Amino acid sequence: MLIVAGVAAAAALAGIIAAWPYLRPEESVRPTPPPATTSPPGVPKGLAVAVNAVPWARVRIVPADNSGVPLEKTTPFSISLPEGSYRFEFQHPAFGKATQTLQIGAGTNPSITQVMPGADVDRIVSDVLGDR
Repeated sequence: MLIVAGVAAAAALAGIIAAWPYLRPEESVRPTPPPATTSPPGVPKGLAVAVNAVPWARVRIVPADNSGVPLEKTTPFSISLPEGSYRFEFQHPAFGKATQTLQIGAGTNPSITQVMPGADVDRIVSDVLGDR
């Protein structure tokens, strides 16, 4: 009998502990504002640039004044770049190389697309979609 009373008391205590957060009067809770999104020190804010090539290419992005470290990515991709002038060097193993320059500045919606020299776009589309 004593064991049953002990188990019942333990169960009641566990129930009170579990319900405790719901039994307390509501407190005024102020949500914590999210931290401000800022760039780390020394990293300039940038604009998103959409980069693509047909059929595809490995792209080397170099600031036009040759400052900084070149970036390399494979299309398609989007990248955040600070304002300035950039040289985009596209390379494809079968279709060779191509270069474009892009000026990125406030108020622009920058994007760049390169059709690789020698790439037959109509044939590529036909290969992908089939004869229509």
